Amino acid sequence: MYAHNVETTEEMTPFVRDRRANFRQSLRVLERAKEEGIKVTKTSMMLGVGEDGDGVMRALKGLCHFLSGNVEIDGVSSSFSAQTFDY
Repeated sequence: MYAHNVETTEEMTPFVRDRRANFRQSLRVLERAKEEGIKVTKTSMMLGVGEDGDGVMRALKGLCHFLSGNVEIDGVSSSFSAQTFDY
């Protein structure tokens, strides 16, 4: 299994990831892994770091759109931070 995390929503990326990485770059990494013959890939996203419900839905739709192309991510997981948030 090859795992590479999108980490968070696209909007929250500048606040929680190294500035050299971003959401779409992570999607391209997963795409490249499949091109190189990796059979099983997965990604993960942290929730509760300041994103709103709309941002989560956009991220999930982005992953679904990515999946509907020629790339198949075999798993998506999420984790929750200790922050409190409402949807």
